[in-house]
Amino acid sequence: MAAGPAAAQTDPHQSTTPDYADLPMIVAEELSLFAKNAVEGRLRSIGSVAQDLMALRNSEIDFTTLGLAAFAEDLARDPAPGEPNDPVILASLGQSTDYEHVVAYGGDAVTDPSWLRGHRVGVPNAPDPRLLWATFSSYYGLAPQDVEVVDIDAEEAGDRLAGGDVQAVVTWQPFTARLKRRFGEKAHIFSVNHLYTSRWVLVTRRELVEASAETCSRVLAALGEAIEQIEADPALAGAIFADYAGLDTADTAALEGAISFDLSVDWSLIAELQHRLAWLAHEHGKPVEANGRLLDIIRIDPLATVTPSAARLPGALGARHRGAP
Repeated sequence: MAAGPAAAQTDPHQSTTPDYADLPMIVAEELSLFAKNAVEGRLRSIGSVAQDLMALRNSEIDFTTLGLAAFAEDLARDPAPGEPNDPVILASLGQSTDYEHVVAYGGDAVTDPSWLRGHRVGVPNAPDPRLLWATFSSYYGLAPQDVEVVDIDAEEAGDRLAGGDVQAVVTWQPFTARLKRRFGEKAHIFSVNHLYTSRWVLVTRRELVEASAETCSRVLAALGEAIEQIEADPALAGAIFADYAGLDTADTAALEGAISFDLSVDWSLIAELQHRLAWLAHEHGKPVEANGRLLDIIRIDPLATVTPSAARLPGALGARHRGAP
């Protein structure tokens, strides 16, 4: 990564896949907000979460958007924490209580979640869908022996439901809207907004934030301006995303407003990260010794430089990252 002396240019190679959580990244590039903030880079579609994280560690990309459960799983699996290329959080980027869903295919026969007993549920093998299903099934008393969980791809959910291979799926927008359009009243969407909040974070490498916090601040400034544009003109933002991701207008309509974008770091982020680590400990049947590292993997300085009021960590944690004794 080179820095030009005049414009303090960098080449951070932001990573993104066509997911609505990446909207601030996409808007920032399409509206030249990265360039406005003296950041030179390009968006790259890497693929899976695992591929994103590998590319980040290998310095192929420098910033990416991750679901918080995905970040927690990577943290829990890290055999040698504290390495220079380890991911660290710069800010919470957005949250939603109505982005991921449990959708059953059974029409009027589906009255409540107990209908799922004795049926097969398709759950993509990724941290956030697995956590949603774990939360949903636990809340409604669906024991592992009550429901057969099978791995599916979100793109295949409709065909798997239509073919009878599964009777319900864990999915997210715009796939939820596509299922509703395809199956109409036969698709029953269970509300999870009282159970689960999806959350996404902006992630970089430890070595980058330690060597160039200014670069991170400029990227955050560009994303902050992108969020302002999304809020000011959601229709334009939706059109930008649809063009980037190749979606039709029906998909775009389902996505508009699905995520509340906001750059912040506060205690709720730590609490939700702890919750996801506790779930992973339960899923893997062993403790996840990561809590002592939380102060090290959430870096507030770059955001505090751009928007001090958004870095809302009082007391020792905030003081520690601002260099206080």
